[in-house]
Amino acid sequence: MLDFNCLERHADASAKFNDRRRAYSAMELTELCIDFIKAPYDKWDADRKQALSDLKEWYTAWDDMCEDFGHEVPEGTDMMKAISLISKVFFDGRLNHVQFVWETLVQELVNGKPKGDIIYATTSIPDEDDNSDENRPKIRQDARLRIRTGPYDHRAAIFDTLLHECVHAYLGTYACGSETCECESKTTRDVGKTGHGPTFFLITTHVAALFEEDAIDWRFPKPPMSLDYSLEQENRASGIVLRNEDIEKCAPSFQEHLRGIMRRQLTAREQSPDSE
Repeated sequence: MLDFNCLERHADASAKFNDRRRAYSAMELTELCIDFIKAPYDKWDADRKQALSDLKEWYTAWDDMCEDFGHEVPEGTDMMKAISLISKVFFDGRLNHVQFVWETLVQELVNGKPKGDIIYATTSIPDEDDNSDENRPKIRQDARLRIRTGPYDHRAAIFDTLLHECVHAYLGTYACGSETCECESKTTRDVGKTGHGPTFFLITTHVAALFEEDAIDWRFPKPPMSLDYSLEQENRASGIVLRNEDIEKCAPSFQEHLRGIMRRQLTAREQSPDSE
């Protein structure tokens, strides 16, 4: 069970509400979530087992939800159902407040030409001092999403991206985000400048690892969760992201892969003319 009662709430004199959502250590939230994900299946309660069964059915029923497989997408209400099931399986129902909308995400243009990477999804986190029902986290996902390399099809890409954004929603909703809290510097490192700090990788690798256990008929080895891209993005923004102690907390099947990425990034940085 994801019991926040075992976590220390961060005090913040500048907060308008004492019961603000974003009041916990990002790393402690992460470790609590990992323990929940890693619990043996026979220790799961009936609701979580049913949610996993329903999530598998939701994913494999994609053809029935989409008139033209590979091009159309489920209705927003169907995606909300998926978020609810993902929430129960991986986050003990802590994401039931998250909203979803399909949206064409506009890429930044410079002199009429696209700049940087194409954005296929984003998660907005509201003002932490507003706990109203209207002020809820929202996942915006672009239905044009395609995985350009590898064996992953349109269905896998959409679902993979939704999983990715749900991790952002969990950390963004509950991790202390106050600039006046004494945890500010540690939170900045743990969460990362782009949201892809160590806490993100710790959770995503354990989410993806569950698929290796045939949790869902994925038809592929495991969801990529955009780990490589996310690590590169955060590295550009903040420098070295994952330390050895961070990688050792990631799912075992991902550790060597992550070490390889970090070695390549470190080598590239050392060989860069800017490092001289």
